[in-house]
Amino acid sequence: MGLSSPEIARDQWAALRDLYAGDRTNLAGFDLIEYFLNYKPPSQGESVKIYSTDEDWPTHGSFTLVHYLDSRAYVYLNTIGGLLEDVSLLLCSLNLKIFHLICGYGERLKPLVENYWVHLGKNLSELDHQGAIVYHLPSDKVPRLHGSNKVGYLSAKNADLVDQHST
Repeated sequence: MGLSSPEIARDQWAALRDLYAGDRTNLAGFDLIEYFLNYKPPSQGESVKIYSTDEDWPTHGSFTLVHYLDSRAYVYLNTIGGLLEDVSLLLCSLNLKIFHLICGYGERLKPLVENYWVHLGKNLSELDHQGAIVYHLPSDKVPRLHGSNKVGYLSAKNADLVDQHST
């Protein structure tokens, strides 16, 4: 089977998102696609494209999402039931000529990222997988927000406070 790397049309992103509804703990799944489904790029230098390994993506959910932001790109990849080899070929076929980061991939996708790194002609000893710790709390365990709570952005100076309350 040849790899055609079709782009998934934006009006089909919701169908792709819904394939991941059963696993809301996946960083590159439902919530990622939902975010970009609702995202409106604020400038001409920004775009989002989602590619798949083939036209049969509704059965396997394999995709690579590329968020182009001026002179760099953020790349996300995942699959539910597709062949990891096909996702690896899809990643290598992107042929990105700008600075890019591969983000939010799980442990099972590390070999794909390593294959991509080698495909770029890089030494594996120079690859640093950036780990992430993600906490999930069922919605029934989250206390209701009251009018006195404030929502705002966190900065580096808030790190100690966050660490104290995330036990």
